Amino acid sequence: MMIKKGNMSIQLKENVNELNLEIEELLKVKELLIQSSSYKLLYGKTQSSEQKNTQIIRSRLEHSQNISEIAQSIISGIYDECATEEQKKSEIFILNKKKELLYTEICSLAHDLGHTPFGHDGERTINHFMQEINDTEQIDAIIAKRIKCFGNDYEEEQGHIGSDITLSFEHNEQSALIFYDLLHNGTIDLEHIDANRMITAILAHSTTRVPEPPKDLVAQAIRHTDKIEYKNMDFSELGNYIKLEKFKNPDFAQKTSQERIYEIVAKIVKEAIQKGKITDHMDALQNLEELRKSYENVIYFLEEGTKGLLTAENVVRNRLIVEKLLSYYYKNPEQIHTKYYSKVTPLNLSVQDSIRSTFDTLENSDCTNIEKSVNFILSMDNDKIKKHYLKLVRQRIVTGEGVEPITQGDFELVKKTLEEDKIEQFRAKEFAKSRQPHTRKEIRNIIRAKDERFKNEMLTPQGLATIEATKRKIAEEANLDFALCEQMEQADLARKYKREEKIDIAVLDSLIRTTPKLSEEERRHQSAMKVKEQWQSHNPSAPGEDEEGPGGR
Repeated sequence: MMIKKGNMSIQLKENVNELNLEIEELLKVKELLIQSSSYKLLYGKTQSSEQKNTQIIRSRLEHSQNISEIAQSIISGIYDECATEEQKKSEIFILNKKKELLYTEICSLAHDLGHTPFGHDGERTINHFMQEINDTEQIDAIIAKRIKCFGNDYEEEQGHIGSDITLSFEHNEQSALIFYDLLHNGTIDLEHIDANRMITAILAHSTTRVPEPPKDLVAQAIRHTDKIEYKNMDFSELGNYIKLEKFKNPDFAQKTSQERIYEIVAKIVKEAIQKGKITDHMDALQNLEELRKSYENVIYFLEEGTKGLLTAENVVRNRLIVEKLLSYYYKNPEQIHTKYYSKVTPLNLSVQDSIRSTFDTLENSDCTNIEKSVNFILSMDNDKIKKHYLKLVRQRIVTGEGVEPITQGDFELVKKTLEEDKIEQFRAKEFAKSRQPHTRKEIRNIIRAKDERFKNEMLTPQGLATIEATKRKIAEEANLDFALCEQMEQADLARKYKREEKIDIAVLDSLIRTTPKLSEEERRHQSAMKVKEQWQSHNPSAPGEDEEGPGGR
């Protein structure tokens, strides 16, 4: 059976028994997914800030749920537009549509399973760490697992077949690997579902890693919806900080988040039917792209090691925390405790035996030290990884074994690297076709002048005040790290000369726990968020609903 409209043609399966079996297995996959530790951990991994401690800061879990709802709206709209009223009533159409919506929901919810603490900053740090590994035995073992999941052709495209192979880390590939393990460790009958289709859709949501758009309609929808969701919701979070009248299209900017999403979904459905597919460049996204260009400085502004002026994110410190922990656990895998690898809490006890977290890799003798250390980092959310870093610093000071605190030299080196990266990006973007050469100093001054102009022209007083709050936070964290360095040096000297100088643990603990005091309202909200983390059922928010804030990157 075929449904068709414009240039869009969709072939429907006609075997009702096969459709019912496929739907039954997909429902099992969905249940396993939403009860897995990898999925639940997304609640503590935010989109564009360090900690989820306010209502306007949204987690990757909520980002994934919103994508699921929007992508399903697109697929549903295309199916309904292509079918006649008579076809819509048929059992074959109803079952096929239900099946496609399940594929869409599962792939959407799973697309960010492999995200690290601190988002793309953590991802870049792990990627750099992986590229420095030269243990051929471990590299070969990891590539073999990747080939099982992605296929030989994909690995060859990524340069992982042949000589002089280096590893890499990308969150879309890690998401696919986690999902692959979930499928093969559960009691799923893989003969009745298209596992490769889901793996491909998860991989293809990254346009940088998979530049060619996928052929599958569900994968196309998810690839697009990921960008639609975070660009729209970023703006929803930043609304209080930017002067709306300054936008190129103020009418679109002043619509509610839900209104913008419904408008975009309707346009995408219409355009997809005309083109016969959802392409990487849709006219339906023109207004949203213009909106993004107008506010992206707020997201990517870089000053004194910060990213995202309105989220107070210390990029330099985040990267150093991940880097130090990765290095420590790669060299000391025996220090990774198994309790961190068993975070699955089934919501339905009937499926308890079939659920196995992908973090339970320590029990697997085939797991390399690289995988153990990376998986351990992924098993922590933003808040926990910072606490874990401080715990190991305390251990280093007291016992001499653990993680060294971040030094001023560490900070300045990473900060300089970030600045150089931004200069190169700006050179490539702004001066790619220019015949006039620009020195680094000139570009640095251009960037600073542009950022200063943006602050003065586009930001509200509340936005400017947040800039100052960000700077204060960075200074507080730097003072903490430098104080810990001093404590460590004193302890090392005492050990070196075998002096019986006892470390005042109370002073050390007071340093580690130095954090800005929360207001009464913030404390109440934190308590509410802890309750929400114990959620007992999967309840996606409505399309475009910005209950918890923005998305991104």
